[in-house]
Amino acid sequence: MEYTPSEKRLIILLSTYSVLFLLACIVSAYFFIFHYRETNLLLLVTPFLCLILFIFCLLGSEGIRKNYIFIDLLNLSFLFVFIITAIKYFTSSNAELKVIYGEYALLFIALFILMVLIWRQAVISRFGLNELSPTEALSYRALAEVVIGDYKAEGYSFDTIVKDFDDYLNRFRSIQKCSVKLVYFVIQYVPLIFLNVPLTWMGVEDRKKFIKKRFYKASGTLLTLMRSAKQLVYFIYYGSKPSFKSTGYLMFEDRERFKKMPKIPEPEPLNVTYIREPKKIDTDICVIGSGAAGAVAAYNLAKNTGKKVTILEKGKYYIPQNDFTNLESEMIGTLYKDGALEMTQDFDLAVLQGICVGGSTTVNNGICFRTPHPVLDEWEKIGAKIDVTKLENYFTTVEKIIGAVPLNRTKTNEGANRFYKGAEKLGLNPEWFVTNFGECGGSGYCNIGCKYNRKLSMLLNYLPLAQKEGTEIIADAGVVKIFTNGRNANEIKCKTSTGITFNVSAKQIVIAAGAIASSGILLRSGIKRNIGTRLSFNITTPMMAEFPGVINSFDGVQMCCYIKGSGYLVETTFNPPGASALIMQGWFEQLNERMNKYTRYATAAPVVGSEPNGKVKLSLFGNTSIDYDMTPSDFKKLKEGMKTLCRVFLSAGADCVLPSSYDDMVIKSDSDLSKIDNMIKVPQDISLSSAHPQGGNPLSDIKEIGAVDTNFRVHGFDNLYVCDASIFPTGVMVNPQLSIMGLANYAADKISENI
Repeated sequence: MEYTPSEKRLIILLSTYSVLFLLACIVSAYFFIFHYRETNLLLLVTPFLCLILFIFCLLGSEGIRKNYIFIDLLNLSFLFVFIITAIKYFTSSNAELKVIYGEYALLFIALFILMVLIWRQAVISRFGLNELSPTEALSYRALAEVVIGDYKAEGYSFDTIVKDFDDYLNRFRSIQKCSVKLVYFVIQYVPLIFLNVPLTWMGVEDRKKFIKKRFYKASGTLLTLMRSAKQLVYFIYYGSKPSFKSTGYLMFEDRERFKKMPKIPEPEPLNVTYIREPKKIDTDICVIGSGAAGAVAAYNLAKNTGKKVTILEKGKYYIPQNDFTNLESEMIGTLYKDGALEMTQDFDLAVLQGICVGGSTTVNNGICFRTPHPVLDEWEKIGAKIDVTKLENYFTTVEKIIGAVPLNRTKTNEGANRFYKGAEKLGLNPEWFVTNFGECGGSGYCNIGCKYNRKLSMLLNYLPLAQKEGTEIIADAGVVKIFTNGRNANEIKCKTSTGITFNVSAKQIVIAAGAIASSGILLRSGIKRNIGTRLSFNITTPMMAEFPGVINSFDGVQMCCYIKGSGYLVETTFNPPGASALIMQGWFEQLNERMNKYTRYATAAPVVGSEPNGKVKLSLFGNTSIDYDMTPSDFKKLKEGMKTLCRVFLSAGADCVLPSSYDDMVIKSDSDLSKIDNMIKVPQDISLSSAHPQGGNPLSDIKEIGAVDTNFRVHGFDNLYVCDASIFPTGVMVNPQLSIMGLANYAADKISENI
């Protein structure tokens, strides 16, 4: 029989334990025969009781891995005996006994440590863990048994769900994982506060009663803990193939659309470099970031100047047709920064960004809006004057290269079609998005990377163009800091995910790592003037509408149409089951019943461009931290958008609309709209997210506002530039992809003139 390494370690530990246990029994026999009058009876019989308990553990139900409660009790008994013998050691006046008590105490503390190691290896072997500790894994499993319960798909065990969660965490490196793992550790022991046994010791029904009593109506920290914990269970479970049968979801290869999708030649992979050993690299121009800004800037700088351009990308390079799997937990864990777990300091807002060659263009919805002129007018008032005519010309150029055209109506999903008709019925003038899709198949996988190369991300246009101009792309190159000397930035320290450090020396440095990351690089480099300020977001809260029959909204493009409101947009969207479960309202049976009607739902979301009141800071470990509180004005706009969304879906024939709230709230008619004001009183009452952080290094020639001047130079430097969304002094209020690309082209030409 073949054993895994962790199983071999378990066998060694068990063998060692057996020898030490035999020694413990011999010592106890010695005490019992020669010192029975001086020794506490409990001390004498404890090893024999432990032996009986241990044998019961092994014989009781399929071996040690199935008996964690008994192992816990055994560990506690060893610890108890150790404490007694230690007390005896310090209180005994008999010198001979004192020595024996000391040896006995050391023996039992050794047994305790060994049993903890045995327990740990047993759990690791059982689940095949790489990331989770045994306590975290068992806590996750215990919660899954409660929130999924009898709805679990046949053949998909709770152990496998734990393994899939561990695999998801193992796909990315982030300090955020510590927070997530801590949640499950804390949940295990929270019951002790209420004089109850740990969560995994409870039976399933007792566990459910406890969670309903202590977490379901909780507030503050307890609610935040349980909200995160249960959402990650649902995300993993409903994002897995075994659950698709219950939801009615079909993988793209099983749909008619796939059979009808036009064939296209597979694009040639990029030539991407990975650093395998410490070294120093020399280049003329270094661009940090390969997304919407970095790719556009690198291509234009290489074309304009003829100089050597090097792109540094923190993420890795993935070839869509080879590496993308169409499974949510795998691709989100692979392509998103922090595995999509990044949040603001108060855990109120989830921030979603790509981290791979191609950046967020690899996982966005390809939506193209030109920057609204009122936004540019507002920028000019605060010292960020942009030549609008030139910018419009750059938009035209970018749109041509990325293939931005009105969405093909044959690729829209049925939920979006119904939203459009409902909006028309109310006279709200809906519009179809302009997107950079090629021969789109309508797979609905935009947010987890298009395996079929139909979304024309940077991987398929600007990066290949940049490489034709001689640009080098280095992946897995996280920027630690930039070294400066007076007004010059001259060298960049980088570190790979495996810990290899290398330096890049450049005559010109262009930062395009994206909002938040770009501020982090500057702050770690000791550059602080207005850095991390005026951070804003396009904030959204998805809502699901249930229709009387099957509409299969998953079959088609995720985001199709929108309407404009007063200070907000309402955009249609739809996600595969895992992400849908994250925003689905409800707990326990209620949520599972709703997920069983997945094929009857449509989704849309109000979008509000927030005020620039956020900040990017550095944590003690040098990681970025987001400080943001939604203003009352923005919150009011968001709720108005929610009401408009409800009216549209109800006019389209929906039975009800479900906000992503934490209290049960069902909108069935206009008379129910008051619930939005009455039950959603603070941002913490609903699930909020943003894939569009903007600002942090505001563009302005005004000293008190700007981090970057209108030549895109960082104030105080001659050769350090920024040209991504972080320079937006206010949010653009629409999906910012085209704004970022157009401004990066504008910036690249400005920088080229100055070189």
